[in-house]
Amino acid sequence: MNKAEFLKELKNKISDMPYSEVEKTLSFYAESIDDRIEDGMGEDEAVFCLGDIDAIAKEIRVDLPITTLIGKKVKQSRDRASNKTLWIVLAICGIPFWLPIAAAFTVTVLAVYFSIWAVIISIYAVVFAFAFAAIGSVLAGIICMFTAGFYQGALFIGASLCLAGLFIMTVRPMFWLCKKMVRLTGTFFKWVKSLFVSKEVKA
Repeated sequence: MNKAEFLKELKNKISDMPYSEVEKTLSFYAESIDDRIEDGMGEDEAVFCLGDIDAIAKEIRVDLPITTLIGKKVKQSRDRASNKTLWIVLAICGIPFWLPIAAAFTVTVLAVYFSIWAVIISIYAVVFAFAFAAIGSVLAGIICMFTAGFYQGALFIGASLCLAGLFIMTVRPMFWLCKKMVRLTGTFFKWVKSLFVSKEVKA
């Protein structure tokens, strides 16, 4: 498959998306192919390296705003209905049923999303608490040396060294873990959005 064939097929598969999104997507992939060709690849090889076109089309859809995806899902359902007037009447009459379900789904998704971020913030708080406690212990130790005696001050300074050691030991794993959890939120949100993407990609 050459560049023109790839872009034509991709445009066909995402033609039901907003026009601006289609144009931006085609421009991005055309530039990606051109960059690979400039790096020495053949045109067919450059297209092949982009991957499966159906997977690309699905990924593009998942990257759309969730409100757009929900709107498209509703529009598809309405367009497939044999009697659109009946569909509208049933949709309105069904509000007492589907609205609580939609609200519960939204609340559940937000609860999971914010729970992950709460864990990330808690990890940051615990690790940096070691650093602040170490600084506080040093200051307390210096004050105690002049007010309560050398040994009490030395005890506080020793505690500050232990806290500083804990901070140094945990700060790098904290960044690694938080990075993974941030990716997890992205993966989770993509999964939620993928629920609104049709399994059948337009041929």
